[in-house]
Amino acid sequence: MSEVVRLSNSEIQTFKDCRRRWWLTYYRRLKPKYQDMTGALALGSRIHQALDDHYSKGIPLLKAHSDLVEIDKQLLLVDFRDVSNLETEAELGRVMLEGYEQWVENGIDAELEIISTEETIIAPLFGGEVELQGKLDMRVRRKLDGVRMFRDFKTVGGSLAEFSNMAHMNEQVMTYMLLEATK
Repeated sequence: MSEVVRLSNSEIQTFKDCRRRWWLTYYRRLKPKYQDMTGALALGSRIHQALDDHYSKGIPLLKAHSDLVEIDKQLLLVDFRDVSNLETEAELGRVMLEGYEQWVENGIDAELEIISTEETIIAPLFGGEVELQGKLDMRVRRKLDGVRMFRDFKTVGGSLAEFSNMAHMNEQVMTYMLLEATK
């Protein structure tokens, strides 16, 4: 039997956007020599990790973020690289997480039971020859009626209203709904 092909929404989107980048990243498995400590991906990764540390380990949200920023800062300093962009992004991340904490204080978590954070879910397709995988930021269950849902934290893009109005057309959301339905 041949090896199972494992696909994620990220890989599919990369293939659709740029086949050369897909070939280098997913087929050849090449990585950049230096990891970017700043930019949208780095900012989002720190926010996601801080949220995961907060929900799964009970670490205060702003402390978790501050600790992650400090780790990245030390990595930059070891290579004698500039930290000014990181410090600017750290402030943006802190403001974003303070806003999130205000939502939590207003009760956005009150009616939800958290099932898991940063969980990878795999669903077999085509008789098991292909596995679709996704990493859900947070799986939750509504206490009122037991309905299972997921949260996907976003740090860039338009407004929340705009995202919710377009979610039914978002391929990542549809992929995650399919994966959640298999559990």
